[in-house]
Amino acid sequence: MKTKTKYIVVLTEAGDEELITFPSTISHDVMALAVKRLKDKLIGNFTRQTRTVIAAGFVDSKHRCGGKSTSLSLTSRQDVDTALLAHQRTG
Repeated sequence: MKTKTKYIVVLTEAGDEELITFPSTISHDVMALAVKRLKDKLIGNFTRQTRTVIAAGFVDSKHRCGGKSTSLSLTSRQDVDTALLAHQRTG
């Protein structure tokens, strides 16, 4: 059985939006908590970047974003998130 990939969109302290995809076996709220205060590097003088989740949903097999996260009470921004995903995939 093929399952959809989940995603969250986070807003960084610098004002950038990042779309993070992950398996459907992980809950949106668990992933949101995991990325909230990631380090910017592993070794040396690292800083923790605060990220705020602003959208969440699912990615289908055609790389389109949609749906909603019930655990975060957030919805997909559909076309906006799809464009962000395409930009991140192609650079």
